Amino acid sequence: MGKILVILNHKPLQEQIDELRKLGYEETEFVQHPHIPADAEMPHVASIFSAHINGRGFDALWIQGDFRFFAVALEYCKVTGKPLYVATTERKAVEQVMPDGSVVKKSIFKHVKFVRVV
Repeated sequence: MGKILVILNHKPLQEQIDELRKLGYEETEFVQHPHIPADAEMPHVASIFSAHINGRGFDALWIQGDFRFFAVALEYCKVTGKPLYVATTERKAVEQVMPDGSVVKKSIFKHVKFVRVV
């Protein structure tokens, strides 16, 4: 299938990278999600998106982060026909009772699968 452009605010898990390869993406380019001002309207977000992908050759996208940025990517993929993926996760809450009787809760997120949106 080719190359997937991954735009995230965090490092992907190895199991996610492995699944992308199983989906047929031999090449993966990871880039940091751009800063989007809280007051940015959609035309401004669209210009940030365009600038962020400009000059990057890719066959598909995986984006997580600002929903406005994702919405622009969704429209872009609908027009271009490029696949757009989201990663789904499961959250497991783990409670640990401390010596003083207090409880510390941790959330553990586990990658489940990629879902093709477009």
